[in-house]
This record gives sequence, C-alpha cells and structure tokens, in this order.
Amino acid sequence: MGNHDCSKLLSKVFLALDGALTVDEEKQFLDELTQCSWCLEQFNIEKSFKGFLCDKIQKKFVKPEAVAEIKARIRQMALA
Repeated sequence: MGNHDCSKLLSKVFLALDGALTVDEEKQFLDELTQCSWCLEQFNIEKSFKGFLCDKIQKKFVKPEAVAEIKARIRQMALA
C-alpha cells in the first residue's frame, strides 16, 4: 500500500457517509479504507457522530414560502 494518502482518503469520508459516491468510487473507498486502520478508525468516529446527530435531530415541516424567504436573505447577504 505504498501510495496510500490518509488525507486524500479522509477527504471522501463525508461523501461516503452521505451516499454521494458512485458505486465504483464507494468500492474503491471501502477497499482502501480497510487497508489503513487509522483511516478506518477516523471513518468510524465520523460515522458514529453522524448517527448520533441524526438520532437527535427532529425534522420539522417548513412552509415553502419561509424557505424561499430564507434563501433570498442568504443571497442578499452573499452579495453584500
């Protein structure tokens, strides 16, 4: 495993946890992840933390008008 780069692999952790990798990218990620115990430990920490947050967060319905208003304010702040 001479060309393994922990920082490069760990930059994909959130993409993997969010299901944003292609099937091939995910397979490559998991293959490389299992070859480095430090990277695997970091991945498991992030996975556990995300699971904890997801368990604590309650989804609320927000009216589309409120969402549009928030987005408009964000755009205004970005342009300021």
